[in-house]
Amino acid sequence: MATKLTAPTPEVQYLPAIFRRIQRGDIRMPAFQRGFVWKPSQILELLESIYRGFPIGSVLLWRVDGPILRVEEQSKSVFPQNDDSYPAYFVLDGLQRLSTLYAVFHFDPKHHDKMFRVSFDLEQRTFATTDPSRAAEHSIALSDLFSPREFLKRQQALASTQEGEALIDRAVELYSTFQEYLLPIVTIAGRDISDVVGVFERVNSTGTKLSAVDFMRAVTWSEHFDLNSQITEIRRDSEARGFSIPGETLVKVLAISMGKLPTPESMLELRESTSRDLLRGVKKAKDILARVAAYLSSYLHIKSYAFVPYEGQFLMLSRFFSDSGSPSDAQLRTLTRWFWSTSFSEELQGRSDNQIANNVIEMGEFRSGAKTRLRFSLKLTSETLLKRKFRRGNALSSAFASMLAHVQCRSLFTGDEIDLNEYMTDDAGKNYTALVNSDRGEYLSKVVANTFVCADADLASARQLSGMSIVRRLLKRHTKADAEEILESQLLPDEVVQALLRGNGKQALTLRAEHIVKIASELANISDDTP
Repeated sequence: MATKLTAPTPEVQYLPAIFRRIQRGDIRMPAFQRGFVWKPSQILELLESIYRGFPIGSVLLWRVDGPILRVEEQSKSVFPQNDDSYPAYFVLDGLQRLSTLYAVFHFDPKHHDKMFRVSFDLEQRTFATTDPSRAAEHSIALSDLFSPREFLKRQQALASTQEGEALIDRAVELYSTFQEYLLPIVTIAGRDISDVVGVFERVNSTGTKLSAVDFMRAVTWSEHFDLNSQITEIRRDSEARGFSIPGETLVKVLAISMGKLPTPESMLELRESTSRDLLRGVKKAKDILARVAAYLSSYLHIKSYAFVPYEGQFLMLSRFFSDSGSPSDAQLRTLTRWFWSTSFSEELQGRSDNQIANNVIEMGEFRSGAKTRLRFSLKLTSETLLKRKFRRGNALSSAFASMLAHVQCRSLFTGDEIDLNEYMTDDAGKNYTALVNSDRGEYLSKVVANTFVCADADLASARQLSGMSIVRRLLKRHTKADAEEILESQLLPDEVVQALLRGNGKQALTLRAEHIVKIASELANISDDTP
C-alpha cells in the first residue's frame, strides 16, 4: 500500500517572527543552495515592494527531522551560525528574499556585504544603499528599525531637525509597515530527498534554477568528503588537458564512474556511498576524463570541450571509457562513425535526461560486447548547410569545425597547416570567416557552407579580401598541385574554386555544401549494413 504523503502546510507570518526563527537556527540555508546572487538593485526593489504593500511571493520550506543535509557554512550564508538542532526548516525557494530581508534589518559589517547597508530617506521616501558617514540627517538605516535602542536614538536625532515631528511620524510609519508585513510560508514535510528534488526543480520564482546536482553536493558531504573541492580538483585535472568542463557535467561523469546513470534520481543514490567509495569514484572519473580527452584529440582532433556538440555525447563516451581494458579497433571505428553521425545529424538535440540515460545504457552494452552495434544514421543535407549559421557551440558548427581539423586545413594565404590551438579551442570563434562576400564587400550571413578557417596571422587580410581574390592569390603563389591540396584542405574542390573564379558565389556555396555532405558521409562510413 502506498504511503500517504503529507500535503504542504500554508501559513502567513510576520517578518519579525521569521527573523527570530532564522536567529535561533530554525530556518536554515542548506548546502545545495548557491548562496546570494541578487544585485543591489534587486534588494532595493524588494524593499520598495513591501513598503508599497505589494505581495512578494511565498517562501517554501522543507521540514527535516534529522541530520539528512549539511547546513551551509557561514562564509556562504547571511544567516547566523547555530548549532544543529531538529526539527529544522531548509529554504527551498525564497532564499534571495529571506537573505535580503534578514541581512538588511540585521546588518553587520563583519558578516554582511555592504550592499545590505540600506537606508530610507524620510523626505524623499526612497531606499538607497548608503555609507553611514554620508547618510542624510533625514534618513534612517533599516538596521536600526528593529533595534529598540537604536530606533529610539534615531528618533531623538530626528527630533532636533527642522521637520522633526513629521520625520518621526514617517519613521514610525516605516517601522509599522515592515513590522506588520505578512509573508506567506509553505512547509512540506514527510518527504524524502527524491520527492523534494521534484518539487525543487519545478520551483524557479527567483530565476535561479537549481538541479538535483546541487542536492548531491549536500547529501554526499561528510568531514572526509566535500564534493565541491573534489569537483574543483577534477576540473583542474581536465583543464590541464585543455578541456574546461562544466561542473554539472563533471558530477554526471562522477556518477557514471560509480555505476550510476546521469539522472537526478540515480545520482541521488550516491548519498548511500561511503567517503572512501566516493573518493575512489573521483579517482576513476579523472581516469575516464583523461581517456575521453585522448580519444577526442586522437580520433576527432577535438582539443576543447567547447567543440563537443552535445553533453550527451560526452557522457556516452565517458560510459564507453569507464570499462577497464582497451576497446577493440572495431569498437573504436564504430564509435568514431557514431560520433560523426550524431554530430552532423544533431540527433541529441532536445533529448531529456532519461533519453540520454538510455543512450548511456546502450553505450555500456556496446562496450561490454552485449551489443555489437550502435544505432545511428547520417541525416545531413546541403540545404541545411546553406541555411544554418556557423555559431561556436552549435552542434552542426562544431561537427564542421572538427571536419576541417580532421582534414588538417591549411592557410589559404600561406599554404601552411593551421595550428589546431588557433581554431579548436574555447575562444576560436574569430578564426571562422565568411568565404563569399556580397557585391558591396559586406559579409553575407556566415552560414556553415560559407565558412573557412583563418590562421591568426591571416585575419586582417581575410577581412579585406573577397574569396575570389584569396583564391586567385593562392593560385599565383603555388603550383597547381600544391594549390589544389591547400584548397581541398579547406573543403574547396576544383568545381567550387572554378565557380568562385567566375564570380558565381551562390553556385560555389551550393557545390561546397554538396561536397561537405559527401565528406561527412565518408567519415560516418554509411553503408547498407549500417544499423
